[in-house]
Amino acid sequence: MATKDDIITLIQAVADATGVDAMRVSLGAPGNHVEIGGSSRETGAGWSPEPKPFPIVIEGLAQFLDGQGVGSARFNHIQQLSSSGVIAASTDLAELTAAGITASLPATGAVANGTQIVVKNQGFGGNFLNVDGGGNIDAGPVLGVPGIFDAVRVYKSGGQWWTW
Repeated sequence: MATKDDIITLIQAVADATGVDAMRVSLGAPGNHVEIGGSSRETGAGWSPEPKPFPIVIEGLAQFLDGQGVGSARFNHIQQLSSSGVIAASTDLAELTAAGITASLPATGAVANGTQIVVKNQGFGGNFLNVDGGGNIDAGPVLGVPGIFDAVRVYKSGGQWWTW
């Protein structure tokens, strides 16, 4: 089962990648909920003494964010990189857990158009993105990952990756 810190990290990655500035999340009794712009919704079944399983909380959060037009919190495959390497084509969220990492996005031929990956800097500087086997991100060969604890979302369109 994921910890509260895991859930908060995931929520922060979604907020960073979508540009949501005013999102408040409560994880605990009397219930888990998320609020955006004054609209609030519980993210899991009613409160009970037991912690909510991670998938229930995230699914509730995903439904709420989808309804707000924010995007999805459904990260089915999370990959942690502690050294330079290739991000798997199935990855939804790549977490960079050290400094000086060059994370390589999958080659554009290995993923479908519209594929999106969130890359989250877990508190370290000097991290970069490139494309496995060569290619561009926003018309350049290398992209610096934003500052400490920031995230960038990339999507594949045509023969290259783009940020947004």
